[in-house]
Amino acid sequence: TISVRKNFVKIILKELAELWSEFDKDSLSEFVGFMKTHRKEIIIGIGAGRMGYSVQSFIMRLSHLGFKSFMIGDTSLPRINRNSLVIINSSSGETLSIKILAEKAKEVGAKILTISTNENSSIANLSDKVILIPVFESSQLMKSIYEQFSMLLFDHVIHLMVQELDVDEKWIVNNHSILE
Repeated sequence: TISVRKNFVKIILKELAELWSEFDKDSLSEFVGFMKTHRKEIIIGIGAGRMGYSVQSFIMRLSHLGFKSFMIGDTSLPRINRNSLVIINSSSGETLSIKILAEKAKEVGAKILTISTNENSSIANLSDKVILIPVFESSQLMKSIYEQFSMLLFDHVIHLMVQELDVDEKWIVNNHSILE
């Protein structure tokens, strides 16, 4: 039989709170500032697996705020160029498929913002800005803590951007799809 730990959700929430306490809060204003600086540009999200799902949610929220944002693989993805911003979510910063895309983006002069635990990774070294998530010893499977944390981080950044850009929430709701 499978053993289920009682109150594992409490453990997950405790770990997320601990990780948040270690996170450099000053990087939030840097993140929002970077997004504001590049808000008129085409924004492309890149991530693999569950880290990819987290950045995909962020890209969708950016479109709700009126940004021209796309996820890698979208059939309507415009050409990446020097006026593009690429947002990469990679805990290791070494995922080969993402590294190849980052190299191509850098080659054409796109700006790269990376969220990672590794400031010395190959992808971080290609980036114009790196938002660091602290390395954390988690009791969860694999890298679940980073996927969860990045999702919460992205939602928090969206909330800060709504405030900073003074966007009317009713306007945001009207940008949400009704065909789901």
